[in-house]
Amino acid sequence: GAGFGRTMTGYRPDPAQLTAYRNLVISDTEVPLAYPALISTALQRDLTGDGRFPVRPMGIVHVGSRIGATGTLAMDRPWQVSVWLAPTRRRVHNGAEIDLMATVGDGDATWWAQTIILSRSRSQSGSEESSTPTPPEPTGDWANAERFSLAEGTGRAYARLSGDYNPIHLHRFAAKPLGFPRAIAHGWFLTGRVPAALGLDTIGPGGVELNLAFRRPVTLPAELLARSQATGDGATQFVLGTAGDPDRLLLGGHVTSG
Repeated sequence: GAGFGRTMTGYRPDPAQLTAYRNLVISDTEVPLAYPALISTALQRDLTGDGRFPVRPMGIVHVGSRIGATGTLAMDRPWQVSVWLAPTRRRVHNGAEIDLMATVGDGDATWWAQTIILSRSRSQSGSEESSTPTPPEPTGDWANAERFSLAEGTGRAYARLSGDYNPIHLHRFAAKPLGFPRAIAHGWFLTGRVPAALGLDTIGPGGVELNLAFRRPVTLPAELLARSQATGDGATQFVLGTAGDPDRLLLGGHVTSG
């Protein structure tokens, strides 16, 4: 089906929101790579409530992301934010995969994101290839390792900041009827927190691209281990597991600097 979208011009970024975001994902980067998603995902939630949205919004799963930036967005300039649903729908082995797209620009730097969403449905499944990035294998030696904790209330804290109050992120009582033993961390929160833990959320002078795949939900609270290493071609690969079972992959991906 055809895609559709929304554009917001003259958006004034909020320094207090940026500070709160940096504190939550524990980043010392001036404008962390995943920060503009706070603004774009709020607009994208309007798309999921539109009658033209091709799948039922309840139960859709964020399975992967691609983010890129040509430079750091200026906080003292207005931003133009555009979001749209890509017109293609992939019938993959466990349902229908769709792409929510976003660009944020300040007239100089441009940030973009592709959010890959899965609607689990046997009737919509097929043999098409998923566009979710392929994560690295977690086994073997890694150059860098960072252990960190996520509190039980992490989902509520990110919901207050982002406006994404999906019940599965808020409390185990709300998550249980939807098949999760406890509340699970937001995908976009993890997209900010994991690269920040590894020092990978900075936009260099030549730009940056991040590709990330989610393999298993991160249930809260959590003791996590993030690991990374350079791959020799300007890229750094990273994986996330629990501290107790680091080789059981929760998410993984690559960051490439321009």
